[in-house]
Amino acid sequence: MSDPFFASTKKRKRKDKFTSRIPKATKEKKIVHDEEISGSESDNEKHIGDIESEDSNGFAGESAPDKRVRLAKDYLESLKRDIAETDFDAEDVDRDILAQRLRDDALQTKGKIFLRIASKVDLTTPTSVSFLKRPKASVTSIAIYKDTLFTVSKDALLVKWDISNPRKPIFSASAPGNRDGDAQFQGHSAEILAVEDISFRHNSNQLFSCSSDRTIKSWQLDQMTYVETLFGHQDSVISISAFSNERCVSTGSRDRTARVWKIVDETQLVFRGGGEGSSNRKLEAEIGGSRIFEEGSTDCVCMIDEEHFITGSDNGSIRLWSVARKKAIYTVQLAHGHDIPDQSKHSAELDPPTGNLPPQARWITALGSIPYSDMFISGSWDGFLNLFKISADLKSFERVGRIPVQVKGVINKICVTERGKRGIDGVTIAFAVGSETRTGRWKVVKGAQNGGFLVCLKVNGKECDNRVP
Repeated sequence: MSDPFFASTKKRKRKDKFTSRIPKATKEKKIVHDEEISGSESDNEKHIGDIESEDSNGFAGESAPDKRVRLAKDYLESLKRDIAETDFDAEDVDRDILAQRLRDDALQTKGKIFLRIASKVDLTTPTSVSFLKRPKASVTSIAIYKDTLFTVSKDALLVKWDISNPRKPIFSASAPGNRDGDAQFQGHSAEILAVEDISFRHNSNQLFSCSSDRTIKSWQLDQMTYVETLFGHQDSVISISAFSNERCVSTGSRDRTARVWKIVDETQLVFRGGGEGSSNRKLEAEIGGSRIFEEGSTDCVCMIDEEHFITGSDNGSIRLWSVARKKAIYTVQLAHGHDIPDQSKHSAELDPPTGNLPPQARWITALGSIPYSDMFISGSWDGFLNLFKISADLKSFERVGRIPVQVKGVINKICVTERGKRGIDGVTIAFAVGSETRTGRWKVVKGAQNGGFLVCLKVNGKECDNRVP
């Protein structure tokens, strides 16, 4: 007679029961796997030519470590050729130069600052200055994309220009009227300031636009289609900036917030203005003393790298932010000085009092920077563009000087690009000018020119032009 313990074990047949489930699970997994493969057949076909070319070159039996070594050697050889093209002697192509290039490429891949160019820009005389005439309405924004330039104005008109010949526009489109009640309309619906700012995602055909309807919209230029709308701001979204990663940063004017949008994650980070952080007391003493001007709105924003950005406010303050901190890292107050009000315009009496009125800070109306560089430029209605340099530790910034161009009007937008690799051929600055601010007629400059300016500056003694490298 068999032992009952062993008899019960044999009846359960756990091993057979467990293994019987395997074919079913494998079949389901195989079906899912086949579906994934069927959806990526076009991607595999794209790489067939690359694989066949490697086989034909004698790399068919190459192991993975050998392939990495070969690709690294090819990359170093390409760096040597690039350096040789910039008129360097062969003896200058040493390990230090290659190591620096490798570090820069690694920082660029990670979305960090790698271009140190602020101290190399020649601020004596510009090599060329071009004016993009747009006389009907105040220009609110400007953007450069490859060899073209785009401007938008308060009459809801978008104009496309050729940088090499900016005298006449090559394309224009408008969207007049108020479409606020049309639920099927996918564009911005606010009147007058239909589109307040635009920004291209770096090295892509994705465009972000913001409007006084408190929304941000994403557009795909390959198919010329609308993608999605981002909600969150409590007031007009009047400034936006975007870089390589699928994220952008925007400001909401009177809600005094800057928001970093993570498009893929469908999340946002909120940064509230008002915190001063560290400040530059020396600059404040030079242009207006230590008087405190309260912040009413955050009007412009510009990304420095994927982790840092700057904002400008109506109290004349420029702030440096990090996505890892809720408060500003560094603040410079009265970056463009202040105005002394005219007593005759601020009093209803026939004989206005003779006492001095309190000064009014000039707003920071525009900010612009070269992607992943240590420089940025600010603008207001004083007629000048200020050039700032960010410290190596990303904890402060200082003013280097002024761009040698004086204009009459309110600078509403600044766009900066480098010419050649790492700016060796110069820097191009495009900025939009209008007779009034983007958000309304809070400040009106009589005799101002409505349009855009295109300015080229030297870097290390080399001139730049409007040709696309």
